[in-house]
Amino acid sequence: MKQKKSAHILCHTLHKIGPKIEIFPAEQWDKPGAKEGLFRLRIDRIWYCKDNKYTFLTPSQIGEVVMEQLGLVEPKTEPKPQLKRRQRVSVQGLNSWTMGITGSDPIQGVDGRWRIWVSGYGFSKFYLCTEVRI
Repeated sequence: MKQKKSAHILCHTLHKIGPKIEIFPAEQWDKPGAKEGLFRLRIDRIWYCKDNKYTFLTPSQIGEVVMEQLGLVEPKTEPKPQLKRRQRVSVQGLNSWTMGITGSDPIQGVDGRWRIWVSGYGFSKFYLCTEVRI
């Protein structure tokens, strides 16, 4: 079932064009933590996941994420993940989890989030470390 968004934000500053943030009401998901008054975000067509696969946010938390995406506040730094190069992992594919091998150690981006290069059958790209399972 395709979820219906309630709003979207195009993030632009004076110096750069930022991401498109789509906001979806949490009631559309039958998952733990999905309550009325909470929302789920999709940033540039990728679901925002902070702690687990389904992250539901309050309006004030959405404001924090928007400010981070605009680069107007420092993102909260995360500790370095316990991933390493040449490690077997699983990543979310189109319909299921797919096996792959890491091709780098975790790299912290300017947004404070950790990413790692993962290669597998038919794909090879950077993933957020929160999207990778050991």
